[in-house]
Amino acid sequence: MTNERDKNLRRRAEDKAAAVAAQDIEVPSLAEAKRLVHELRVHQIELEMQNAELRQTRAALETSRTRYFELYDLAPVGYLTLGEPGLILEANLRAAALLGVPRDALVNQPLHRFVLPEDQDVYYLHRKQLFETGAPQACELRLMRQDGRPFWARLEGTMGQDAESGAPVCRVTMSDITEHKTTEERLRQSEKMEAIGQLAGGVAHDFNNQLAGVLGYADMLVDRLEDENLSRYARNIKMAGTRAADLTRQLLAFARKGKYAIVPVNVHRILGEVAELLRRSIDKQIQVRQHLDADPPMVSGDPSQIQNALLNLGLNARDAMPDGGELVFATRILDFADALPGDDQPTGRCLEISVRDSGVGMGPETKRRLFEPFFTTKGPGRGTGMGLASVYGTVRNHGGAIRVRSELGEGTTMLIYLPLLDQPVPDTPETPAVSAAPCHGRVLVVDDEKLVLDLAVDMLTRLGCEVIACADAVEALETYRRSWREIDLVLLDMVMPKMSGKALFEALRAIHPQVKALLASGYSLNGEAQSILDAGVLAFVQKPFTLTDLSGKVTAALGKNG
Repeated sequence: MTNERDKNLRRRAEDKAAAVAAQDIEVPSLAEAKRLVHELRVHQIELEMQNAELRQTRAALETSRTRYFELYDLAPVGYLTLGEPGLILEANLRAAALLGVPRDALVNQPLHRFVLPEDQDVYYLHRKQLFETGAPQACELRLMRQDGRPFWARLEGTMGQDAESGAPVCRVTMSDITEHKTTEERLRQSEKMEAIGQLAGGVAHDFNNQLAGVLGYADMLVDRLEDENLSRYARNIKMAGTRAADLTRQLLAFARKGKYAIVPVNVHRILGEVAELLRRSIDKQIQVRQHLDADPPMVSGDPSQIQNALLNLGLNARDAMPDGGELVFATRILDFADALPGDDQPTGRCLEISVRDSGVGMGPETKRRLFEPFFTTKGPGRGTGMGLASVYGTVRNHGGAIRVRSELGEGTTMLIYLPLLDQPVPDTPETPAVSAAPCHGRVLVVDDEKLVLDLAVDMLTRLGCEVIACADAVEALETYRRSWREIDLVLLDMVMPKMSGKALFEALRAIHPQVKALLASGYSLNGEAQSILDAGVLAFVQKPFTLTDLSGKVTAALGKNG
C-alpha cells in the first residue's frame, strides 16, 4: 500500500515538472544555477526527512491500533459504551461473546434487553445512580445470552463524554462471575447446613437422654410383667421409643456427630445387600441394576451408617418413579487434585458411588433445599424429611461430598464421593449377637441426667452388679479417689457440667493408670468421644441403650485384664 502511494506521488510530480519545462524559462547564470541546485538538494533532504517521519508516525499509528485492538477487543472482560437512554453505542468482542450476539448487532440495542426480569430493578438503580451522581458504580445481576442461557455478571460503570458530540456516556465493564457465585452459594449453603446441624445435634443429644429412660425402662418391663396387656403396653412403648431413637440417630447423622464404628468398609458388599433388599421390597416395575467398577471398593467408616445412607437414596429414587423405571447403582475410582475454595470436595483418590433413577426429576428450589432436615415434597404421613438430611450428614461425617444432578422430567443422579481406602477387600466374619447375661463387679456410674443415672443403676443392679451412683464428675472423682481399689469399672457420661468425660477419665487414670471405663453419650462416636477411646476407654455405649446393649459392654469390659 505504501509503495503504490509513493509511485502515484512520483507520477504526479513528474507531470507537474513536464508542464513547467514546456514554459519559457530564463537561463540562469552559473552562480544562480549552483544556488538553485543547492536549494533543490535541501528541499529534497527535507522531503526525505518528512517522509521518514510520516512513515514512523504511520507505523506508530498501526502499532497503536493493534494495541487498542488487543487491549479493547481481545480483553478478558466485556467493554460497553452506553448512551444516556441505555442504548449500546459500542461494544468489544468479549461483550458480544458474553451476550452471544454479533458485535454489530449490539449497537443501538438497550442493555436492559439482556437483563433477567427479576434483576431489572438492580440494573435500573445502577444506571440511575451512575448518571445522577457521576461517581463510579458497580452491581451484580443475571444476564441472559441470546440462546436463553443465563449467567451472573458484574457491571462496573464510570461516566465519560463522547469524543465527537461531547454527550455524556457510560463506560461499562462486564465480567462473568458465575463460577464465583456458584462457589459463594456452596459456601453459604455449607454454613447454613452447619448451623442447622449444630442445632439438630444438640436437640438429638438432649432427646436421646430422655429416650434412654423411656426405652430402657420399657425394655426392663417387657419380660417382668406377667399381665399380658401390661406387657403389650410395655412392648408398644419400647417400639415407639425405638422409632424415636432411629429419628434421633438420623438427626445426629445429619449433624455429623460421628460414626458409631470406624472399620474398613466394602462398599460393593453393602450395595449388593441394599440392591437385593430393594428388589424384594419395591414395585417390580422398577428394575434395580448395578455397575460396580471400583477396585478396590474400600472406604473407612461405619458400615451401618453407609448402608442406611444408600438405602435412603434407593427409597428416595423409588418414590420418584411411581410408574416404574430404572434404578442403577454404580461405582468407580476418581482422582481429584485440589478442591475449590469453599468446596467440600475431598481430594486425592476417591470412591464415587452414583445412584441414578429415571424418575420425575426435580426443580431448582427442590435441589436447593434437598438436604435440609424435615424438608419433603411428599404428602403428609409419607415421610419425615430426614432421609436425605441424614444421607448428607453421613457423607460429610465420612469426609466425603454429595452432588445432585437433576432436571424436571429427566431423572436424578446422586453422586457420593468418599476418600478411598487403598487396601484389598478383607474377609469379614459375622459378629455374633450378644444377649443380656449376668455380670458381677462393682461399677461406678456418673451421669448428670437423673433419669439416665437411675436407669443405669437399675439395669446394672438387675444384671448382678453392685453400683455406686454419682450425679456429677466432681463427686465421682472424690468417690474413686477414696475407693478405687474396690471399683472394678466406671461408666461415665461424656458431656457433664463442671468436668467433661475426657477430663474425668484423665483424672481417674492419674489415680489408677489401669482404670477400666466405658463411655456413654447421646452423641455418637466422633471427635472428643473418639479421642477418649484412643486414650484408653474400653468401649462406647450409645444412648439410648437397652439392657442387652449394656450387658454386652459391661461383661466384655469386666472380662478384660487391667
